[in-house]
Amino acid sequence: MLRNYIKIALRLFKKDKTFTAINLAGLATGLAVALLIIQYVRFELSYENTHPLADRIVRLTTDYMNGGTLDSQDTETTPPLGAKVKREISEVVNYTRAYPYGEPNVTVKIGEDYHLMEKVFAVDSSFFSMFNYPLLRGNKKGIMTKTRQAVLTEGMAMKYFNTLDVLGKILKIPKSEGSVVFEVVGVVPDSPANTHLKFDMLFSYPTMISDFGETEDNWGGNNTLT
Repeated sequence: MLRNYIKIALRLFKKDKTFTAINLAGLATGLAVALLIIQYVRFELSYENTHPLADRIVRLTTDYMNGGTLDSQDTETTPPLGAKVKREISEVVNYTRAYPYGEPNVTVKIGEDYHLMEKVFAVDSSFFSMFNYPLLRGNKKGIMTKTRQAVLTEGMAMKYFNTLDVLGKILKIPKSEGSVVFEVVGVVPDSPANTHLKFDMLFSYPTMISDFGETEDNWGGNNTLT
């Protein structure tokens, strides 16, 4: 029976080839579009799922109010906010900050050469306990607790040093007066595509205070992701 149906269908296809071609093209296009939409939605829903604690991590935002009306929102907050929230809300276990330094790029000196590096963040030591970034080189114990510590992604280490064995290597970020000298203390894999917090280099948040003029009680400048 099925064989007869197939024969009849083939005869009809041959009888009106133009109509058959239009229908097949429409079917193929519809399937292709549906598969692309499914793939896109799956990718969008996968954001940050590489972190085991993703369902327990939230990002604080700043609301700008005009009386009782919300004027605008900002993803960045003031530096002391994380510590205050942890002190005053018992459900908060930990916090970390990521300060986007020198957007859209930062001049970095390696040896005698200058490079432009995008997506550089200053982070707290808790960054590596809250987010699941494995260290390809280095040790998470004590990382980012001292000033002038830096962590590079795998891609940046290979690009500028041609090796992942870069622990102890020196790089500098020039300032208006002199430079801040960093020691590389770790290497992490490149940021996955499905994260909003992509970076090329991280450095210790204490460096923001010691070398870049930030303060822990700065309630006036909201430049920090918390």
